Amino acid sequence: MWIRTYSTVWMIGGFALIVYMGHLYITAMVVVIQIFMAKELFNLLRKAHEDRHLPGFRLLNWHFFVTAMLFVYGRLLSQPLVNTITSDKFLYQFVCSLIKYHMAICYFSYIAGFIWFILTLKKKMYKYQFGQYAWTHMILIVVFTQSSFNVANIFEGIFCEFCVCSLQIYWVVFSG
Repeated sequence: MWIRTYSTVWMIGGFALIVYMGHLYITAMVVVIQIFMAKELFNLLRKAHEDRHLPGFRLLNWHFFVTAMLFVYGRLLSQPLVNTITSDKFLYQFVCSLIKYHMAICYFSYIAGFIWFILTLKKKMYKYQFGQYAWTHMILIVVFTQSSFNVANIFEGIFCEFCVCSLQIYWVVFSG
């Protein structure tokens, strides 16, 4: 009981500190949680025996993760990013051009990952590889759907995010 109480106090205190620090730190917290969620889910159906025959296949999962992160957060953070970089003209033009071609960059990054997947297909491993490909995309849907809503909510107002995250922490602490 004392261990749970002690860890609960630290978690609530840490969360309150992050909320006090502002939007950027709350978003960073969501991204860190998102990375750990994806890591756990990627390892859930991993079979070490099959993975030994497929070098670089785990890296492909993370390529799709980074591509999805670029797509989701590029759309959500494009306007706040432009608003904060108005002092340096070169950096402002660079960021504006990246935002302008954001969809094309994400599309070509995804296509590069798809071509990488096709090039790594091996005989007698098709079922496992296509299963992992589908599993990767389902993980991305689950992880990025809720996280993108949380990040959008963070930039709409910290109070709304505080209520949502408080309920999530309450559920985690007292359900297990």
